[in-house]
Amino acid sequence: MLREITVLANADCADALSDTLLDVGALSASIEDAQAETDDEQPLYGEPGEQPARPVWRRNRLLVLLPADVDPSQLIAAAAGALGIAPPAIAAQRLVEDADWVRLTQAQFPPTRIGEGLWIVPSWAEPPS
Repeated sequence: MLREITVLANADCADALSDTLLDVGALSASIEDAQAETDDEQPLYGEPGEQPARPVWRRNRLLVLLPADVDPSQLIAAAAGALGIAPPAIAAQRLVEDADWVRLTQAQFPPTRIGEGLWIVPSWAEPPS
């Protein structure tokens, strides 16, 4: 069993907090737009080849996966302490069943027919006849 916690962070610390959470024991950490699917949602990237105006969104949602036996508050406090910031509040948490994550990810990419007799087939999949 694993635990997923959600933490909200401002742009000035989201990236560093994500990295530091990994350093202190998180299994994974991802950063999402906390305002996604609202009127305040803002694109992060511009046109192809252009540098983004900012590296993260103004309000960020960090999804952090950790072992179920790890105290989320202690993990957040350790990461925040290493960065010299106040620990952000845990906005949500849930238990996640352990799974074969590699197999689940691979299942999202089946062989794809491109043209007559032409297929793109991932290395883990059986080619069609």
